[in-house]
Amino acid sequence: MNTDIRISVGFWQHPKTKKTIRRLGLEGVMALQVLWIWAAQNRPDGNLRGMDGEDVELAAGWEGEEGRFFATCFGLWIDEDAEGLRLHDWEEHNPWVSGSEARRVAASVAGKASAEARRQRKLNRTETNRNEALDCVEKAWNGSSTPLPSPKKLRSKNTTPQGSTVNEGRARARVDVPEGGDGLCPEHHEAEEWSGDRVEPEAPDVLDGALDASMEFLELRELYDRLARCEAPLAGHDAYKMLRAGRVWPGLARITQAIEEWGETPRWKRGYAPGLKRFLAERWWLKSPDVDDVQGAASDAGREPDTYSRLLEEARKQKEVRA
Repeated sequence: MNTDIRISVGFWQHPKTKKTIRRLGLEGVMALQVLWIWAAQNRPDGNLRGMDGEDVELAAGWEGEEGRFFATCFGLWIDEDAEGLRLHDWEEHNPWVSGSEARRVAASVAGKASAEARRQRKLNRTETNRNEALDCVEKAWNGSSTPLPSPKKLRSKNTTPQGSTVNEGRARARVDVPEGGDGLCPEHHEAEEWSGDRVEPEAPDVLDGALDASMEFLELRELYDRLARCEAPLAGHDAYKMLRAGRVWPGLARITQAIEEWGETPRWKRGYAPGLKRFLAERWWLKSPDVDDVQGAASDAGREPDTYSRLLEEARKQKEVRA
């Protein structure tokens, strides 16, 4: 919204101003300037369409004889065109005010474009970080320095035509043989050696479970960073694997509930949340926050929070200030 208007230094010596003073007194000039200020805030283009003489006098705050102010200003300070009433030469005398709407629209468009660009950059960074973390988790889960194939490549490995049976040639070649045989006729062994008609057995999709577990750990890691304590991307992964291997993993939903419950305790809010590895190894989801928080607070007295916890606490405070 406009906060000021421009008045020429020669305003008081202008013949139209002198006529207005002679006909209406200084109150008339004051009402005229009130009308200009009202227009800058409500009709920045100077167009008074839809208004009549009474509306103009109300906008100007005129308290004199009804109709006298409008009758004096019409033809001097107020013109009329096909759209209705208009302030005389408003765009010429107040170009900054009259262009405020165009500037607002341009700023709005530029702001939306900038926000969309920032959002896209953030999405790209998030996707890149997620892919890198997933690669790290897959390597750690596989126990190898060679990265695992992506789910897309893994699922595209089977190229068997739709409607055919895997190892169909092997199934057709199976015959009844004496005990100790392999159940395949000699012709089939020869056919397998011929690369032009060799039937490859379908590779079991053994990595599906590993990929699902990797995605689950990434979700757990992101949740713990946000609600408890920021750590390295693979912190706690060994403990997670042990729980999965021992078949004592309670599920992500139960872990999430426990993290949220502990996150409301004073001890965690002060930045003394344990690492994810300790949380999983000691099975904190089986503990009661009401009891253990009192004991933990006493043991943590006088100890400074770690760097990650301190940064997390500062981020939370900044978020509360912005809200």
